[in-house]
Parts: sequence; C-alpha cells; structure tokens
Amino acid sequence: MLGLVLSLGGYTVAESTTQQQTIAQQRISASVAERQQAEIAAERERAVATARDAVADATAVQTVATSTVSAAELAPLEDAVAELTSLLAQVPADSLPEDLLPVLDEVRTGGIERASRAVTRGPVPTTTEDGATGAPADPAATGSASTDPAAGSPAAASPGAADPAEPAVADADPVAPPAASAAAEPDTALGAAIAASDAAREAALGTPEDAVAGGEPRKDDAAPQDEVAAGIMAAAAVVANLTAQVQATSQANVAAAQAAAAAAAAAERAAVEAAAAAAEAERLAAEKSAQRASLEAYANGRIPADALCAVSFDQSQQLRCDAAEALTELNEAYKATFGRDMKLTDSYRSYSAQVACQRAKGGLCAVPGTSNHGRAVAVDFGDGVESFGSRKHEWMEDNAGAFGWDLPDWASRGGSKSEPWHWEFIG
Repeated sequence: MLGLVLSLGGYTVAESTTQQQTIAQQRISASVAERQQAEIAAERERAVATARDAVADATAVQTVATSTVSAAELAPLEDAVAELTSLLAQVPADSLPEDLLPVLDEVRTGGIERASRAVTRGPVPTTTEDGATGAPADPAATGSASTDPAAGSPAAASPGAADPAEPAVADADPVAPPAASAAAEPDTALGAAIAASDAAREAALGTPEDAVAGGEPRKDDAAPQDEVAAGIMAAAAVVANLTAQVQATSQANVAAAQAAAAAAAAAERAAVEAAAAAAEAERLAAEKSAQRASLEAYANGRIPADALCAVSFDQSQQLRCDAAEALTELNEAYKATFGRDMKLTDSYRSYSAQVACQRAKGGLCAVPGTSNHGRAVAVDFGDGVESFGSRKHEWMEDNAGAFGWDLPDWASRGGSKSEPWHWEFIG
C-alpha cells in the first residue's frame, strides 16, 4: 500500500514539473515574441524616418532642379519617390506609436529579465483543496503523510509510529528514489532548456547588458529583418542615390550656365572695350592728323609757340604735339632701363635759330628753312646717345622705332652726314 502511495506521489511531482516546464517555455516564447515585435516596430520606425528624410531631400532638390534639369532627368527620381510613398502607405499606423523608442527599450530589457527569472524563482505555486495557495510539498518528505490512508495522521509518517507489519518507511521504500529522481531530473532538464533558450534569444536579440537604459540592442545596426522595413529602406536608398545624381546634374548645369553667362559677359565687355579703344585710336589719329595739317600752313621755322607742345620731362623743349607725346613714352622706357630721363640738347628750331646755327656750326646745320627741326619733329640727344657704339645709343637703335622715332639714313654710321645724336619722329 505504501509503495502505491509513493508511486502516486511520484506521478504528481512529475506532472507538476511538466507544468512548470510548460509555463516557463510559454513565458520564454512570449518574451521572445514580444522582443521580436518590438524589433520589428523599431525597424519600421527607423525605416519610416529614413524614408521621410529621403523624400524631404528629394523634394527640396526637385524644387531647385526643376528649372535646371530636364523632365527626362527628373523622371527616375519622381518615380522612385512615388514608389517609396506607396510603401510608406502600407505601414500600419498602430505599429508606429509616438513613444515607441522608450517603450521599446523597456520591453527589450523587461523581456529578457522575465525569461531569466523563470530559472531562479522556484516551483510554480499550487492551490490546495481548501483554496489556500502555497508551494507543493517535497514528494520524498510528504508522500506518505498526504496519501497513505493507513497513516491516519501526520504522525503516522514518523519512524517511531511505523506499522510493524509495514517496516518500510518512505526513505527506505524502493519506489521513493525514482519519485525523488523524477522531481529532480526535470528541474535539471528545465534549467538546461531555459539556459539554451536564453542563449539562442540573446544571440538573436542581445543580452540585458546590451539593452541598457536608453540604449539600443547590438543588432540594431544590422539590415532590417522585417520585410516591410527592408523594402522601405531599399526604396529610400534608391531615392537618396537618385537625389544625389539630380543634385549633381543640377549643380553642373548651373555651373555651366554661369560659366557660359560669364564668358558671354566677358566677350561683350571685350567687344565694348575693343570698340572704345578703336574709337579712341581713331580719335587720336584724327586729332594728330588735324594737328599736323594745321602746322602745314606754317613755313619751316615759322610755327607759333602756342601751336606746339612742351616735352613733359623737359619743359624748355617744344615739338609737334604728336611727336612730343611719342617722345614722352620713349623716355619712360629709357628711364626704366637707365634710371633717369633722356637728355635733350635741341628740338624745335625757329628760322632765326637755324640761321644762328649755320653761322656758328657751318655745314653741321642745315640750310635755314630746310631743317626738320624747323618742322618740330626732330631732336638732338646727349647723355651717351650721341655716340655710336655706346650702350645708350645701341638701346635707342633697338627700341626707338617702337615709339615712332628713327635715326635717318643720312645721319647713321656711314651716312652722308653721320649724326648719331639726331633722331626724327616719323609717326
């Protein structure tokens, strides 16, 4: 009889252990499912946020690019935005609560902790016939007291009150060890099952340490596992890529248009400046021509002083105005080379001065009324220019022609009347 009682007690313990294991597994499954749902919600929120940013950027670029990019170049971006918008419309509104992230952190942390507590909090409470709740008794210690009808009272379970006809006690009953083993082995198996489940869950979702307050699980940087979120992220990437392409095209077109406009403006300015320069040159030429023509009415050596121009770097000397201007430019080049102004010993020579020169120098001076000095277009230089072979004379031979000044053949070395100092303006 005692063996039957102990056997029934073993079955009760085994059934209780199975119930514990089932409840623990259900809680683990619920925790994992809860975490997975939270992960999906978080993935969708990140995907929606990314998509909204992509659409906002695309809209801003489209607004600017409308006037700089062709409709054909904008079409792919518009189609991609439409596709992304369509995917966003498929996301259930109730899967994206406003307080998703704080709740998500709480669910992740709480879910792991609830699954872990299933291993440490002990057997599942049971309810007695009188409705009281308590932990189930140890089968090895209470089996005879609760199930042996011959015992009559709890005292019958003690060794001192054992029935002489039934010398075996609970500790010695051969059925008791299997019952105790049935109670212990499922607990060990349950712990192993829970530990294995925890390890699998942590590998997929992260550990409690990963889900610190305000933090994100270590898997958050991975590609979305939710198909809806993955589709939105892929479509957002397409929109972002096309947005960058359209923006680059728009910027290139704007830069090209600006460059073309700048080139056109520069060409227009150059044309205006060239026209102005040509007009100025024409004006000066006309002015000089008129000035020369005005002097032609005067006989050689008879030009009035107010019809001539003083040389800028030597006010005591006068020339025809265009000759004086050209000599000033020649002097600037000379001064840049030698560090000082040119030295003039003679320029315009009046008729009376020509007569005096011939009297003083004889054949060195032209017949009065025939000298180019009398026409105000000839000068005599000093300061080394008056000597053939000198550095300054050679410089004049190399540069004077660019300013309209020339050493006549008759005055050149080997000429009919060599005068290295005498230079004439030929315009």
